[in-house]
Amino acid sequence: MKLPEDNNQEKEPREQALLAQLQQTQLAYHLAVEMGQFKAGFLARTSHELRSPLNNIISLHQLILSDLCDSPDEEREAIAQAQVAASKMLALLDELISVAKVQHGTYEMQIQPLRLADVLDEVHALTHLQIQDRGLRLEIDLPDPETYILADLRWLRQS
Repeated sequence: MKLPEDNNQEKEPREQALLAQLQQTQLAYHLAVEMGQFKAGFLARTSHELRSPLNNIISLHQLILSDLCDSPDEEREAIAQAQVAASKMLALLDELISVAKVQHGTYEMQIQPLRLADVLDEVHALTHLQIQDRGLRLEIDLPDPETYILADLRWLRQS
């Protein structure tokens, strides 16, 4: 015959295991909700990013096809601008494909050591005009030149 104390001792590990499983389930649920929100935001941003160059390409082609260009040089300039927009759109589509590969586990990250100062220089080069246009100022205190990070450069640039 078992004493009530023994029964409590058996329940305690089971209760702890159930509690741990409940916490893991709650964490998985919250991560799934956050991932869903991230995906929705990502799709909205991506849709906007794809529409901008596409609208630019369409407008430039309409300009040329409607004979609104004043000279062949102006037509060439419109075609060159359309080419830049098409290249930007292609790069965005490549990023979408990479994201899909990551989600399906078929993308192999290219982790490599990168000088942090070089990464920050690139961030500054890519953003300084946008920052100035908004009347803001960005100052970056460069770290020690021998400070490195491990990252996938392509994904780092997309961030």
